[in-house]
Amino acid sequence: MICSSDDDGGGTLQQQALPVGVLEPGATPQDGLQYLSYVQNESAHIPNVLTADRSLFADPTLPSSEMSHMQLEIPRSLIDEQMRKFSELRQYCSRMRQMYSYKISPPPSDETVFQSSFFTKEPDLAFTLSLSQSNLFDIIDMFVDDILDNSPQRVHTTWLFSLFSIIEKPIPMDYMAILRSAGRKCLELGNDIIKELEACHSVDESKTNFLFFVLFLLICHYFEQRDLLDEIDI
Repeated sequence: MICSSDDDGGGTLQQQALPVGVLEPGATPQDGLQYLSYVQNESAHIPNVLTADRSLFADPTLPSSEMSHMQLEIPRSLIDEQMRKFSELRQYCSRMRQMYSYKISPPPSDETVFQSSFFTKEPDLAFTLSLSQSNLFDIIDMFVDDILDNSPQRVHTTWLFSLFSIIEKPIPMDYMAILRSAGRKCLELGNDIIKELEACHSVDESKTNFLFFVLFLLICHYFEQRDLLDEIDI
């Protein structure tokens, strides 16, 4: 803390009123004064100019003539319909959790849940609603690192829809990183749909790769990660 040396208070700030603890490089602060010293040292190394990824600030409300070519090739009606269905699913899950919380049992042990064979059957609503956000994103992470790399089936898309439906907003940054990884994996599995959209502007919605593409669109639009649209490979 710095105070003025002038009695009338009109002078410049120049005297240190309280001592600042000295912290050796690489050491952990042990008290408030050492932590203050640590902050001061860190701030001294912050560059004057920072750069940012401009795509993160893209305006999704721009007229179609000014939107990127990727957004033009995905019918708005398809996005709106899937957003509506997903919103209804999330609302339903929220109501069930509130109305029947007393019937929701704790999830199985981690040893049971974190086996890919557990996800070969259709998801159970009571189980899904019982998951904490930590358990939820651990499972999504397992899908990204394991299940979706080994011949994913239609039932796996059902699981992902169920898991996405109970994600709570706002999403912490570390969880969002997992969700973005899931988005990239879903795009990889559903990228063939882009070619169908280019050719005839319609797709066979019964195909498994279409469901993966819808999951990708939900991450981009519902969870507001629209910059991932730039990663679509035509």
